[in-house]
Amino acid sequence: MFTEKLIRIAGLVGMLAGTCWALYEIGEIAGLVPITSDPALDLIAHGLVVFVVIGLYARQAAQAGWFGAVAFVIYLTGLMVNQGMKAIYTFVAPTLTSQFPAAAQAVGTQPAWGIFTMAWTTLTFLGPMLFGIATLRARVLPRWAAILLIVGPIFSMTGLIPLPGNPGAVLTALGFVGLSYGAWSNKSTALAPSQPTMEAVAS
Repeated sequence: MFTEKLIRIAGLVGMLAGTCWALYEIGEIAGLVPITSDPALDLIAHGLVVFVVIGLYARQAAQAGWFGAVAFVIYLTGLMVNQGMKAIYTFVAPTLTSQFPAAAQAVGTQPAWGIFTMAWTTLTFLGPMLFGIATLRARVLPRWAAILLIVGPIFSMTGLIPLPGNPGAVLTALGFVGLSYGAWSNKSTALAPSQPTMEAVAS
């Protein structure tokens, strides 16, 4: 089935991307890599995350119900807005800052920009948490990975782990790897209808 192949490809991509993400975040904490990443590579990496999240939702859509659909839309919206902002910072902001510094400074001081930034940040952190809760409810993908997807953003927002870099992102990345492995390895749970047992048929 074509959908099944796409889900398994998304799972494979998610495992590879999540592992690289986790290793990079660990490298930041250990001081082995710079905390500021290359914006173009960051843009590509987050583009892959969008594809993977669609695959993760497709794997458990039937079991996730309305809450899962809402969580998926919020998560995907946050990722897409994040992509748009990264594209602006990568391709537009450098030119605007160098050639029109006054205009760039004026944009940053507008109330509407502050509201948009707050909404963007909220979606970025709330999306994976809600998606993790929906995954727990669906009981299709690994529950430990869903828990990491929930607690990772909490640690990122609050800074409860007193280390350089973003330790919460390591937890989120590992959760992403676990969910991706579940989507890659689980071939039938979410797509095939449940079969009645012999006892149910006999009764």
